[in-house]
Amino acid sequence: MSYSDKLIAHACGIYDGQAYVNSLESFLEGYKNGYRIFEIDLHYTKEKDVISYHSSTGYNFIPEEEMDKKTWGLIGCAIAKAPLLSDTKLFRASSKKILSDYEQRDLTPFTPKLLAAVCSRFPDVKFVLDTMNTRKSIYLDQYKMIINEFLKRGIDYNQIIPQFYNVNMARKAQQEFGFENSIYTLYRRPFIQGNVLKELSNNAFIRSVTISKQRLIRHISFIDKLHELGVECNTHTIDNRDEISCFIDMGVDMIYSHISPEEMKSK
Repeated sequence: MSYSDKLIAHACGIYDGQAYVNSLESFLEGYKNGYRIFEIDLHYTKEKDVISYHSSTGYNFIPEEEMDKKTWGLIGCAIAKAPLLSDTKLFRASSKKILSDYEQRDLTPFTPKLLAAVCSRFPDVKFVLDTMNTRKSIYLDQYKMIINEFLKRGIDYNQIIPQFYNVNMARKAQQEFGFENSIYTLYRRPFIQGNVLKELSNNAFIRSVTISKQRLIRHISFIDKLHELGVECNTHTIDNRDEISCFIDMGVDMIYSHISPEEMKSK
């Protein structure tokens, strides 16, 4: 089995023993290790720039062994992702702060210009973009800046796959930009299976959904019901090889992970 089309490098994967790096270096390392689909967290700064960064509360560049431990940094990150807070300036970092954090580690953050350049150089990759925001004026501005860089280079911006938190957000972006692919992620909303399936049947342009493994285990039939609608079922984040194999066997289409395709091949 090829895992390159099954595994999504979460936050661009592990680099130098760290997660939530979101850098050019982590991308290049992941590409070498077989990834062809990469997720990037994008931050809308106080200056209205778009730069890769997971959390303004400090949950970035986390040692691999400390991933997802219940720390104050993780708690702060969860609070900052609350819809009413993530769209405010309160939880925005400055461009200078983010660039300084990367410079101190000799790393290169993604910007719209770099993202377009990488897609031009690597036409076989796709980037799932988590823009973190649900306010229309913000996420549309983020995508405008990104797409403009692609248009300047004359390349197809459908190498990027926007990740949306609600149907209205997905619809607005679809009307504005006409993305070929998008992912509706369910982790910020209450999960009622019938309601989600109704949303999807009424919005046929959404062709992919991401759900946590915990929810999916409680609603295994959701996989087949999505497939009946022609919608892919993805799950996040799984870092156990046996679990990855199990979820793929159950019919899950893609899995966010820090385990690379090369590591899965050596299982």
